[in-house]
Amino acid sequence: MFCNSISWGRKLIASKFATESKTAAGYLDVAANAHGEEKGYLAYQALQRVERNCPHLVEIGPGGGSAVTFLASRLAASGHAHRNVNLTLVEAPGVVSTSLNQAMEEFSKVGTCDLVTGFAQDIGTLVTEPVDVISASALMHEVYSYGGGYGGLHSMIRTIPTVLREGGLFAYRDVYAVDGCSLHDRAVQTYGAKSWVQFLRMFLPQYLREGTHPYHGEHDEVIVRQDSRIIPVDEIANGTHVFISAPIGIFREVQRHYITLRDHVWRSGVLGFVPHLDGQLASDWIDAKTGHKRVHYRLTDTDWLPVSQKAMMLALSERYADHYTVDGDIFDQGTDIALSQFLASAEVGEGECLVVLGQVGIGTGMSR
Repeated sequence: MFCNSISWGRKLIASKFATESKTAAGYLDVAANAHGEEKGYLAYQALQRVERNCPHLVEIGPGGGSAVTFLASRLAASGHAHRNVNLTLVEAPGVVSTSLNQAMEEFSKVGTCDLVTGFAQDIGTLVTEPVDVISASALMHEVYSYGGGYGGLHSMIRTIPTVLREGGLFAYRDVYAVDGCSLHDRAVQTYGAKSWVQFLRMFLPQYLREGTHPYHGEHDEVIVRQDSRIIPVDEIANGTHVFISAPIGIFREVQRHYITLRDHVWRSGVLGFVPHLDGQLASDWIDAKTGHKRVHYRLTDTDWLPVSQKAMMLALSERYADHYTVDGDIFDQGTDIALSQFLASAEVGEGECLVVLGQVGIGTGMSR
């Protein structure tokens, strides 16, 4: 009985805080109504990617309206780029704010603004027209606390894609967002190491063609250059540098998948050596600031490293108890040579390679 009383009391306190304390003018209009640029920046960036004349933007949980005010000022300053934006604000029942009303008046100068009442996880029934951008700031913990825990979170995440128009964007900020690079901003990356080029050849075409990712827009086109000419991504060749212009997010995905694959192949021992990737020996830094370390490794029976390269690495290594140590740059060179040959064999379907790759669910197409 005592425990049940405590539980009931906690629910009462949470309910009162959500519907009374958080709706007080001193909270929404003052204490919680700051950092509009942080809250609205990602939404503004998303709008720049929408090419429709009258994009539909939904902001969940506008609170005191600081993000609405920021968006109004940025849209006004940008001229006619995104005028007549259709903004729908979704706020929890009972939550009102004087400053939000003022922000809505400001937004009416650059578009239309409507306020609907309901909970984030019910957005599918609150918004009846397709949406180009859904924006939210520091919302997930609120949904968890007052919207049914993880069930409410899962419901909201499952519903958002059904509300978005094809190619629509979900702009979410939590804790702190800065006026920095977006994952959709373009960059140029050069790949020269043999294993990286081989990996690009196997991974990137299928990732772009079949992967579930947000880089399908016109602005996300991947441009590949080799030997001073533009080539299709499917025609990346080994033996020469690759220059790629693409969104930053694509380079991050390439790096994440490459490192995951490399570490798995290392651990399998198929390259002929296995580095210590965990524990104290994995943190033997020569210069941590520059990323220069000493690698501890042991030899295995399988060997994809040419005899000359293996002899060179052993000559530059030192015995350390039951294994070897070597400068990290030298080890990386040996890994690059061995891994590139391993991947080339996997590409043509060599059995041993496919077994190793299959252990992480990867086939010759590098589909995952």
